[in-house]
Amino acid sequence: MPNPLKAYLALNDITAAEFAKKIKVSPSYLSRLMAGEREADVSTLDRIERETAGKVRPDLWIGWWRKSAKERA
Repeated sequence: MPNPLKAYLALNDITAAEFAKKIKVSPSYLSRLMAGEREADVSTLDRIERETAGKVRPDLWIGWWRKSAKERA
């Protein structure tokens, strides 16, 4: 399963730094989230969902994160 946020950013030609600013997190924090190194909190997931107009829903994100965590283990 591909990272849903990376896919959204690529399809919409948005850089991670631009998106981080839109959801009010640091670029380094967003980078760690997208690499699967950090688990997103509820408020961040909510901001991601709102900024992507529902295209990156929390359930998609959590499914991807759990799968990537298993692959890293």
